[in-house]
Amino acid sequence: MKLLQHYIVLVLLLLLSLPAQAELKKWVDQNGQIHYGDKIPPQYLRKEHQIMNKEGVVLKVIPAAKTEEELLEEKRQQRLRIIAAEKKRQQDFKDRVLLDTYTTERDLIKAREERLSTFTSLIDLTGTIIISNKEQLDRLLKRKAEFIKFKKELPLNMQEEEKILRQQIIDNQAYIKDQENERSKLVTQFDEDLKRFNYLQEQSRRREQELERRRLERKQLENKLYGLPPN
Repeated sequence: MKLLQHYIVLVLLLLLSLPAQAELKKWVDQNGQIHYGDKIPPQYLRKEHQIMNKEGVVLKVIPAAKTEEELLEEKRQQRLRIIAAEKKRQQDFKDRVLLDTYTTERDLIKAREERLSTFTSLIDLTGTIIISNKEQLDRLLKRKAEFIKFKKELPLNMQEEEKILRQQIIDNQAYIKDQENERSKLVTQFDEDLKRFNYLQEQSRRREQELERRRLERKQLENKLYGLPPN
């Protein structure tokens, strides 16, 4: 106990001996011992320490310098916050567009059916063209077989026409596949939009119900306060 009192007296004498504007540093060494002085040893500058005035009032707390791992983690967390904020901004924009575009679930379903109908028409039309091309190619190959049978030289236009027909069939088949993929994406997107639309509508209804509940509570409180009958 006497040792502690002696230590406190020494600290107070040190504080009183400082100039009027002097600052005192307080730090803890590797053994957990508290030290005071006007300069902090270099090995403790990156550790947490305090700056006090001569009355012993803490003016500032200097936190420990962050390690390289902590700095990297801090940057990672900052990037994650930026990404999350951007995702939220994009989602909020999509929600506004969705609610501004459609009034009811029925409107959204109608729009989906119209878009799907367009894809179906394009696919059916292209399929008809492929059938026609295959029929033309089949007739051309029969004529070609006749030339070969009688060992006649094939006309150049016949070879070119065959090449064109085969390429048209390949291109149109690829086009149908692309349109089917786009139609599948459209179905998925509309399903997601429909779920999101219903969710937003439900949230809106709940907010309105909550506002109405609070309004009624305030009204009942006012009636009670002024002695009026409840509505």
